[in-house]
Amino acid sequence: MTADAGLKETGFPEAITVAIPTCNEEATLEAVVRDCLGFFRDNPGIDFEILIVDDGSTDTSPEIARRLAGVFPQVRLYRHDRRRGFSQVQRSAYAQASKEWVFILPADGQISAAALSKFIAVAPEADLVLGTRTMRLERFSKVALSRLYYCLVGLMFGTSYSDYGACWMVRKRLCDAVEIASRTPVAITEILVHALMGGARVAVVEVFEYPRSGGKAKWARPYLQIPRVLLELLRLYQRTHAAEHPYYKDPKGYQEAFRKKLAGPETGAPK
Repeated sequence: MTADAGLKETGFPEAITVAIPTCNEEATLEAVVRDCLGFFRDNPGIDFEILIVDDGSTDTSPEIARRLAGVFPQVRLYRHDRRRGFSQVQRSAYAQASKEWVFILPADGQISAAALSKFIAVAPEADLVLGTRTMRLERFSKVALSRLYYCLVGLMFGTSYSDYGACWMVRKRLCDAVEIASRTPVAITEILVHALMGGARVAVVEVFEYPRSGGKAKWARPYLQIPRVLLELLRLYQRTHAAEHPYYKDPKGYQEAFRKKLAGPETGAPK
């Protein structure tokens, strides 16, 4: 069985935007884009585009993106005039995507495009697919902070998902149905929480994270980032637990309305 045939058998809608958030990733960006092109070349039945969302890079990343877009018609660039942060990059990716699904793939090369096959395999039965890392060969402090974050999310929202910040795939209609208020990496947690409240279908696949082959991690200083993340988690908790939230007045009605948003105007149910 060919790879294309295997993917077709999943019932995947065959329309996906691979969004690559980029900020000063000149060392890895081209290799990541070509890795994606190679994956889709091996699976020619999938309708796709590669959307590079540049967050005000000051290196040659925009020039690399423009050159690739000039060579490959499936590649295009959307650029912020200044650095606005990862949450705004997410918003831009969801807003600019033209396909039914949006796959967020880091530009640092730590996640292979081949991981897409796992996401595609479960996509027909999901609205949001989270990629959890099987191993993280990073500094102990960074891994420990990550573990504490997901533990806190679980305690606050009663979820059992962990380490899903590497990459994920989401229906564009789900992004349209959720008004993202977070300005930090909490944004993907906000999508997850609202998806669960709305009765959306969430799936999980495991992904392997490779060491960086070039460039530097774009992490804010922990003493600046941690307070912001904690504050946004608290605000998300307050918004989702407020007595006036429509979910608490009519949970079934809220979920029914949410599912209709996911379904779109034609079918009345998600594809």
